[in-house]
Amino acid sequence: MDGRAQSSTDGVVVDWDPQRTLPRVSQRDIDSSRGFLRCQPNQWFPGLAVQWLTLAQSLGLEIKLVGVTPSLQSPTPNSHIYAAKIAGHDIGLAAEEDSYLLISNAVVPGGLPVGQDILQEYLAKRFLVSLVLSWAGPELSGFSFVGTKDPSDLEIGGLVTLAITINGLPASFSVVLSPALIEMLDGMWRRQMRSTFVEKKAIQGMDIDIAHLAVSPTSLSEYASPGTIVDLETPAGDSVIVRLSSGELLSGKLRVFGDQFVLQIGVGSPPPLNQPDGTSRVAVRLGSVKIPTGLELSELLQPGSTIPTGISVSNVAALIVGSERIGRVKLGVYEQRFAMTVL
Repeated sequence: MDGRAQSSTDGVVVDWDPQRTLPRVSQRDIDSSRGFLRCQPNQWFPGLAVQWLTLAQSLGLEIKLVGVTPSLQSPTPNSHIYAAKIAGHDIGLAAEEDSYLLISNAVVPGGLPVGQDILQEYLAKRFLVSLVLSWAGPELSGFSFVGTKDPSDLEIGGLVTLAITINGLPASFSVVLSPALIEMLDGMWRRQMRSTFVEKKAIQGMDIDIAHLAVSPTSLSEYASPGTIVDLETPAGDSVIVRLSSGELLSGKLRVFGDQFVLQIGVGSPPPLNQPDGTSRVAVRLGSVKIPTGLELSELLQPGSTIPTGISVSNVAALIVGSERIGRVKLGVYEQRFAMTVL
């Protein structure tokens, strides 16, 4: 999108309904978005790969890690869980039968079910023990392997899902974590971010914009004329432009919590506005947010970080030139793009 103002549309503009179209988040999603959900757990298990390399080679397995994803979800209903206790907290390994069979069939092709079950339990126990032995965080003592458990018998706060390949074939295993262990990882990640972050500019707040337009001085009067309709040439979705008080622009995503907008920091910066000489930058602004007291910028500026805005969910926005509001508009959708109607 080049940000140039368009002429009035000839088609039908449908009101934008953010309550219906935007993803919703929970308070728990917001609270964990700057800690556990952003963490890279593999950093705290530096010796895990080495412990499994020799075993995998002896079993004739080629295991490659494809991705690590923390989440606040529970295991799927079809998952089989091998559970353990660490420092009195529930931990376990969960996977669906296909993933367990993939690894057991690779080791013992055509093995009897009872033999596969024994092998699967051994490998699950070996993996959980490896996690404990390679753990580089605060001391956690008192490990005990429990065995097969139903999810309803465990206190589950979330998962760390490992996407892997076994001899080239995809599989997925999840480390089941209690709420207390998730809270520990959350705090560890926040402290790590704070210790490594260097603040270059003071940031007191941010503006949340649907679009930036390059408007000629002669056209500015149209934006104050009620009924004027402008195609913003921006896909009607959840993407927004975040303008920090320092002047930096970030990409963002809109979410909904209750009756207010929630901002999720995106990856990278939005495309630059094509602003010809002599034009003014006009922002279509949903609102502005002050940085909450006690919220560290190191946490806030992580891609995926989510913060409540205090801005009521609405399809009404302001037109801003510099720091001056020149009008109000109602946001709509025209041919899957945002359009605005001047109020």
